[in-house]
Amino acid sequence: MHRKTPLIGAILTLMVLVFILAAPAAHTASDAVPNQAIVALNGRIPADIIARNYGAVVIDSIPQVGAYLLALPEKGDSDSLIQRLCENPAVDTSVENQIWRLPETDQISQGFPDENVQPFLRGESPPSYYEQAATYDIGLDSALLLADGSGITVAVIDNGIVRDHPLVLASSIATGYDFVDDDSDPIEEAGTMYGHGTFVTGVVLLTAPECRILPMRAFNAEGEGQLFDIMQAIISAKLQGAQVINMSFSTTQLSPTLNAALNSGGANQSLMVASAGNDSAQITTYPAAHNLVMGISAINEGEYVADFSNYGEYIELCAPGVDVYSALPGAESGWGTWSGTSFSTPFVAGVAALALSKDPDRSLQSVRQLMTDAARIELAGGTIVAPDIYYGWGLIDAWETVASLSIGDLDGSGERDSTDLQLMSDFVNGNQNGGWGPPTAGLSNRLADINCDGTVSILDLSAMARLLSNGRWDKVLPCVRP
Repeated sequence: MHRKTPLIGAILTLMVLVFILAAPAAHTASDAVPNQAIVALNGRIPADIIARNYGAVVIDSIPQVGAYLLALPEKGDSDSLIQRLCENPAVDTSVENQIWRLPETDQISQGFPDENVQPFLRGESPPSYYEQAATYDIGLDSALLLADGSGITVAVIDNGIVRDHPLVLASSIATGYDFVDDDSDPIEEAGTMYGHGTFVTGVVLLTAPECRILPMRAFNAEGEGQLFDIMQAIISAKLQGAQVINMSFSTTQLSPTLNAALNSGGANQSLMVASAGNDSAQITTYPAAHNLVMGISAINEGEYVADFSNYGEYIELCAPGVDVYSALPGAESGWGTWSGTSFSTPFVAGVAALALSKDPDRSLQSVRQLMTDAARIELAGGTIVAPDIYYGWGLIDAWETVASLSIGDLDGSGERDSTDLQLMSDFVNGNQNGGWGPPTAGLSNRLADINCDGTVSILDLSAMARLLSNGRWDKVLPCVRP
């Protein structure tokens, strides 16, 4: 698929140039907390002894990966001291405690409140939230007929959450933790990025309304976060049982300490998704490009890659990220629109929660593969030849992902049994007088196509009878497009 048509491309190229001139360059490791280092030790010598030998002090630790945060002497060359620490046989790695920023801090972007929103009624209002274009682009309306995210915990590592928002009050929200203020109240604070974490959370809850949110505050009100806090948030989310972790942040450098945090627990500890960033550039960003993380780009309502979205070979999926409508703080409205890869990412996190709620025993790596297999490759501008540097394996498809886990379950009970077999027999024979059918014909056709040939026939009925008789449904691969 071509990224843009020639005319649109010319116009948008000019817009991109204006954007690049107006926005700061992508964050690099040159931003760091003064006089702080993160060291990973191999256990030969205790951390406090190593620190004392260099005039430093241990101020925090992450035992799971053997990492320690050191306060370095204020006088002296920190870079030189970090290098000297690296040369110590008892130190595996030593890096500065970097400062990361939420992607929207480096972009001309802000949330725009909706001043005309009606009072909140979950599932029905505001219509701009539940009926926005993104929900139809990813097939969410149909997917929610089959799964809702119940029983799944999604950790949102961001700048906090506003707990008195009506959407938040109506949802399952865990206590979480605030690594910025070091307390158990990860509440958002007023600043330039006020509302970011609440907005991201709102997108997750739009996509998987019955999931449990675990808020992890690792960024401050200005959208800045320290690497050590981010590492703590990632590992803590895994330890608290989050099956999915949403990371709407990025940087251009992968430090060995971050790598250790992402690798902790292995591939099936948590399914992690991360934003590509908003520099409108072909650059590699982390954690999106990490092999255990799904990197997400943003598309607009025309299903072209958003002009601000980063891109590259690490992009795994794309999702709507322009004029997304979600929750915002504020007594007067509490809702609004925002654009950025930060907001395309939670759509993917939410779909992962839907898939896991439908099949809790499925491995996380299998769910990841399932989502890429089910991605929509036919977009408005043409067909994606995956993997594509702008769109990855395609647009996240909530319906196709969940439906592929529901084949044979015609009545939506969560089980495949004799009732489903009878319903399929009625379907094949044209006898639907019982009114058993799922809400739409498309739904019934999809779930009844056992052999994946695009039609429902006696062959599917025979296949289902065999599968029910031998109990081998667990061995059947999901029926998704090749």
